[in-house]
Amino acid sequence: MKKIYFLFFLSLCIFFAHFELEKPEETDQINQVRHLHFAGEYQVADSEEWMEYRDGKTQIPATKSLLLKGYIREKVPREKEIMMQLYRLNLDLYVNGTLVYHSSGQKYVDWKRIEGVKITPDDEVMIRLEQDPDNAYAGAYDNFFSKWCYGTSFGLLKQQLRENIGRILMCGFFLIMGVALVFVVLGLYYFRAVEMRGYLACGFLLISGGAFAFIDYDYITLLFDNAWAVNTVDFALQILVCTFLLMYLKSYFRTEKYVRVANRLFGGWVILASLYFVLRAMHVISFNDVPGHMVAILVALIAVGSYHLVREYYTYREKRMEYVLISGLILSVFTTVELLNYHMTNAFWITSFQTGLFCFALVQFWVLLKYLSDRIVKSEQVRWLQQENMKKDAENARLELAVMQNQVSVMLSQIQPHFLYNSLSTIQILCQMDPALAQEAMGHFIQYLRANLDSLNQKDSIPFEQELNHVKNYLYIEKLRFGRKLEVVYELERKAFTCPSLCLQTMVENAVKHGVCNKKGGGTIWIRSYETSQGICVEVEDNGVGFDPGQVPQDGQSHIGIINTRRRVEDAGGSLEIQSKIGEGTKVRILLPAK
Repeated sequence: MKKIYFLFFLSLCIFFAHFELEKPEETDQINQVRHLHFAGEYQVADSEEWMEYRDGKTQIPATKSLLLKGYIREKVPREKEIMMQLYRLNLDLYVNGTLVYHSSGQKYVDWKRIEGVKITPDDEVMIRLEQDPDNAYAGAYDNFFSKWCYGTSFGLLKQQLRENIGRILMCGFFLIMGVALVFVVLGLYYFRAVEMRGYLACGFLLISGGAFAFIDYDYITLLFDNAWAVNTVDFALQILVCTFLLMYLKSYFRTEKYVRVANRLFGGWVILASLYFVLRAMHVISFNDVPGHMVAILVALIAVGSYHLVREYYTYREKRMEYVLISGLILSVFTTVELLNYHMTNAFWITSFQTGLFCFALVQFWVLLKYLSDRIVKSEQVRWLQQENMKKDAENARLELAVMQNQVSVMLSQIQPHFLYNSLSTIQILCQMDPALAQEAMGHFIQYLRANLDSLNQKDSIPFEQELNHVKNYLYIEKLRFGRKLEVVYELERKAFTCPSLCLQTMVENAVKHGVCNKKGGGTIWIRSYETSQGICVEVEDNGVGFDPGQVPQDGQSHIGIINTRRRVEDAGGSLEIQSKIGEGTKVRILLPAK
């Protein structure tokens, strides 16, 4: 607990230290920006009385419009720009009775510039300011005169960035911490070293909070000349900060009823925030109406969520939840100060929010490091058990592998016997009728047997051409038996690949035995190989009798050849698909990974 307090006060000292830093004076005379001072009299709406106006001393009352006439004490050269920040104000500027600038429909905070106008203290200046009734801001007139200046846009941008350097650096710190946290958590999650719960929401909270704090209208519209886009992004970031904060708190609930409450609160917030965003985009809700309602609802949601989170903590007494409560309380206190300031001034101060977010970020990184440290200790405790079991696991793996190899050898041997008798009988008859042909057939039969015997010890994939030669030896003998009843067509577009041994031979054997030879008049077998985006395809198709794939054949056979072939193809990373229709034939499609 003392460490948390130490981080809290340390963050306060570090953050507020930048206010005491001496800001350098402007030495660039070309881009130097000077404040304009107006003197004269003013008249408020619905009044004919003129009152004296002294720049910096006169407090202008709240009114929908303001008319001023008088003079500017400074001399503005024609080559300089007159710059002013319009806080949702419409402006008409007259010099010696001539309108030199006009703006209307100003619903956002934006910097405006007037070029090519020369003004001296002898010129009569009249200013007409008017607020949008739906977006009135009490301090808009004072803000106008406090930010009224002349010089160059670049000089004004330099001045504003220099004055807000502490804030900008702090926002950069939040963004870097948030991005780092997201990448670290994703990396650790990939290696199963950390749970995603809560940490991603925390990272995105820091990112959105840093981006929200960076948007200061004193300089942001000088960088991006689109007030509507800046304002929309600002509003969206406010919604995201609240959303990720609620999402982060919600991730620490364990009890089922509290989880349901948290999910309902979070779901309600998402629906409400989306509704506000849509209504605001449709201009149904004015600019100023949204923050007050959203703030009230958010405070209520955080209060209810915090209450249930405290009860959850007293139920489980989880150490990390204690850190969450402390950091959340710190962020809530500083955010409350920010909201009170907004309520009184109708503008965000941001400094308080930055301080709370900074403390929150430090605590969350501490929580993550502590969590990783605990995981490392637990990993060391179980590592010695894994080392003791490694020998047993290796021995069991070798035994299982031996059993599987024996099973494969037995299954491979079961593919061959039914063919031997028919082949020898055919060669025996040829020895009497055509000894030369019998000798050639015996050569093919010997090559077939050699390939079968070699496959019993062949556990790895073999070249497709080797498997194809084995099939051709088999089909040569079968064609001697069936003659014209058996036709074979080769459509081979790809040969340079590997496949499991006997995968093609088994499918061709089934096509001959169960497909073509059972058909009256025989048939044709097509053997194809080609490449697709998914891999290498090998097809065996026949126009034999076919069968119903949805029914188990009642022929008294185990069909172990197809089962073994499918298993070996899947072990090689491929798949086997059978399509058949009674009376039309069968197609077997083997898909292998391209290597």
